[in-house]
Order: sequence, then structure tokens, then C-alpha cells
Amino acid sequence: MSSFRRSYEEIEREMSGKRETEVSGAKILIAFWETKKAIVEGVIPAPLVPADIPLGISFIASFDGTSAGVPYNESALVQRVSYKGELGSYYLGMHVTDDRSAFAGREYCGFPKKVADIRLDRKEDMVRGWTERLGTRCIEIEASMDGSFNERDALASLESVGFLPDKDRLAVTFLFKHFFNPERTDFDFPPTLVRQQTRFTVHKVEMGKASIQLDSSHHDPWGEIEIVRPLGALYIEADFTMFPGKSVCEVDAREFLPYAFAKWDWHQ
Repeated sequence: MSSFRRSYEEIEREMSGKRETEVSGAKILIAFWETKKAIVEGVIPAPLVPADIPLGISFIASFDGTSAGVPYNESALVQRVSYKGELGSYYLGMHVTDDRSAFAGREYCGFPKKVADIRLDRKEDMVRGWTERLGTRCIEIEASMDGSFNERDALASLESVGFLPDKDRLAVTFLFKHFFNPERTDFDFPPTLVRQQTRFTVHKVEMGKASIQLDSSHHDPWGEIEIVRPLGALYIEADFTMFPGKSVCEVDAREFLPYAFAKWDWHQ
């Protein structure tokens, strides 16, 4: 029976049970582009280190089957980074259509999720997707899945940053978990760097040419990751398992503060 007060027995069963999140039948459109090294270096907080090649990466996804609740859509703006020599993804921004996904992602691991309108459609070889929040379409992708990328060096760029999908791939994400105190003057606790893993079982991968449009609002500055050259698109169908994260180190609160607003709307 549901209650505002849970018994210790219920809590113990919940916390000792399966903690992974399973998603089946995921459809994911990924677009990537060349941006500027100075832009990337300006948005990556220590101790993370930007990947050698300055890429902008974004995905728009439909998650039809999930153990965490009803189906939902998700989008993200991604940078490839490393920590102690290990490559992973760092999310500058994330949008979801379901508040439960937003709350769980933010509070457990620090995913910078916000609720938005997200659309992903496919008609024959054309795949279109967009994410819109507070009247601003932060990204819009149109991809023709014709088997080749926009640029010949696109494949080498993805390989260099470790982003090519394999049939069975263990993907690493680095996140920062932090909360501001009630007085809104500082953090509740020292921000921590979190390492989280997701295992993908990929059933289908297609390559294509991408047209990408970015825009910024006062709260979601996605357009900051300037498009110098569109490189291409991938369309993936997969199942995946998200594992619990682990805090790997504390970070200096003062140094991290300028980067601490990715998951918050900026208020003057």
C-alpha cells in the first residue's frame, strides 16, 4: 500500500534490490560537428580534460520501454572528456519529457536534466528530431541515412574520441553532483565527481548526413557550442542498462562554481 511513511522493511527491500535501470527498444539519433577548441576548453570543469578533437555531439532519443516508468524522450548536448586517462562523456545539458527521469537523474548522479518538449520522427531514410524548452528550439537535427557522413574525416574523429558504437559497448559518463544550500549562498556539501556506466546492446547502426541548427536561451545556452563543420549523423536502435554511479573525488567548490548552473535555470 502506498504511504507517505515507508517502513524500514520496505526501504531495505528497495535499497537491496535491483538498482539498474533497463531500457529496451531505444531509438537514438546522434549528430556531431566540429567546433572550436577554445569553446570546448571554456566549458569543461576540472578535473575533467577535454578530448583532443573539439567535437560537439548531440543526441535525441525515444525510450519506448523502461523499467523506471512510462516511455519518454530525451536529448543531450555532449562533450567528450577524460579523467585520469579514461575517456567518457560529459553532459553540458539534458532534456527529458518525463519528470521522474529528471528527478532520478539529477538527485542520484547529477545528470543536468530539465523537462522539455522533444520530438523524434523517422520516415523512410529521413530522421528528424528537435528539443524545445521555454519557447527556444535548442537543437534541430535532420539526417539522411544514406550510409555516408557529411565529411570523410568524420569516422576518424569519432574513433579518436572513443565514441563509435560497438555491438556490446560499455559507455562511461562523468557528472558533477552538487546542490545549493537553502540560503542560496554556497553548496550544501563539496561537489563530487561521479563516474557512471551504461552497457549498450546495439541492434542497428546507420550512418548519414546531418543538417544541424543550434539556438540558445537565457537558461539553455546550447548554441554556445558553435558549428564550424557538420560531420555526420548516426541512427541507433539498442537496449541498454544504466548502472548506479560512484563518487570518485571531491572538487574545489570555488573552482567549480562557474560551471554549477547547467542543471538550473539562470535567474537575474
